[in-house]
Amino acid sequence: MFGHECGIEMRKGAYILLIENPAQISLGVGRLGKIDLPAGTYAYVGSGLNGLDARIRRHFSHKKRVRWHIDYLLQYAAPTMAMILPSDTRLECFLNRLVSGLPDSSPMARGFGCSDCRCLTHLHLLGPQSIRMLEELFPPEMRIVP
Repeated sequence: MFGHECGIEMRKGAYILLIENPAQISLGVGRLGKIDLPAGTYAYVGSGLNGLDARIRRHFSHKKRVRWHIDYLLQYAAPTMAMILPSDTRLECFLNRLVSGLPDSSPMARGFGCSDCRCLTHLHLLGPQSIRMLEELFPPEMRIVP
C-alpha cells in the first residue's frame, strides 16, 4: 500500500522494479538510441528520494508521459512488483550492485537509468535463481504489487 494513502509521512528510498517483458523488443530510448531486449524478467533499480510511493505508483500507471529511460520499456513490458528499501540515504547504486551480483543476472542496455551515477546500467535481465533470491531478501512487507 502506498504511504500517502495511509495517512503516514511520505517515504523516501530506493527500489527494485520487477518487469515482465513477454517478447523480444527493439526500443528507441532517448539519447541511448536503439536497444534490443530479449523476452524475460527484468530488474530495474531506481530511487524515490522525493517520494518513493509516488515514483512506484507512476511506474504502475498506464497513462504517463515518457520522461525517463524506464518509461520507454514500460510501454511494452509490465511491472509486476516493486521491492522497496525505505531510507533517507541514497541507496540506489548499492541495490544495483546487489542485483548485478546475483548468480544469473545479466546487465542490459549500457547507460539505462544511470545517467546520474557511474553504474554501467540499472537494468538487468534475471534468471529464476536471481528472482528467488530477491524474493527471499525482500519480505512481503517490503513489496508493492500493482
